[in-house]
Amino acid sequence: MSNILDINFLLEPGEIPWNPVISMHLAESKMLELGNRKILIGDESYSTRCAYLKKRAVEHIILAPGAESLPFSLELPSGDMESFYLEHGLECLTEREYIKFDVKEKLLAAMHFVKRVPQLYATILPVLKSLQALRVFEPEYDISYSHPDIPFTIFVSVGLEKTPLAALRLAESIIHESMHLYLTLLEGSVPIVIDKTVETYFSPWRQEKRPVKGVLHGLFVFSAIKDFYTSLSNRDIAECREFVGGRIADIRKEISQISSFYKNPGLTFEGKKLAVNLTQHLL
Repeated sequence: MSNILDINFLLEPGEIPWNPVISMHLAESKMLELGNRKILIGDESYSTRCAYLKKRAVEHIILAPGAESLPFSLELPSGDMESFYLEHGLECLTEREYIKFDVKEKLLAAMHFVKRVPQLYATILPVLKSLQALRVFEPEYDISYSHPDIPFTIFVSVGLEKTPLAALRLAESIIHESMHLYLTLLEGSVPIVIDKTVETYFSPWRQEKRPVKGVLHGLFVFSAIKDFYTSLSNRDIAECREFVGGRIADIRKEISQISSFYKNPGLTFEGKKLAVNLTQHLL
């Protein structure tokens, strides 16, 4: 694969961090790799369980993708993955709770916001094939997770609240984790962190020193989220204008704390350039 990351981010400072063509190409390559490893047969056979177990397996799917439905599979948690959920502190909703919390409709409402930014929506579609819903423990505390070993699945919390603001927050969670998956696939094309580096840097999101890879992922993901919010029209966010303005301000403030991150020796040349361009783009 050519150095896609160079072309789109390193040679074009200020580039918005999403690209549907690249996303589709990277996803197709990863699916081909999984097929060659006998983990699945075609797109329709992907599931979180088969990716986790690294072998073909039938996963119980609540909802299959459809023209008027969700563009990804909505999955129940798998009994084979209990140790994974426990290790990463994930508590999935039960089938009964999926119905009680009206999960499908809330995800549709969230994706309605994402669709308002067509390029972002088209970038997410190839890398988001499955979603599992998590339990909410506090009304305004969102939880989301993804794992590099499960390349096309995200985990996001879905609660009882059914308002435009709740849908927008859920949209942010979906974008957040999907962009992590996207950058992980991009890293397979162009290394952005020195292999086996032990370098760290202060993370404004964790308020502590973190591995440089995690900080760069945060910079990339929140750049996408900021661009998502600034791309929405006033009409789109009529009931959420104050929240959106606050999120944009918060992200800019956080990024301003890592303006010299690009100098970290744990980054490759490409990683340094990406950090510079994203920081300049955000600020």
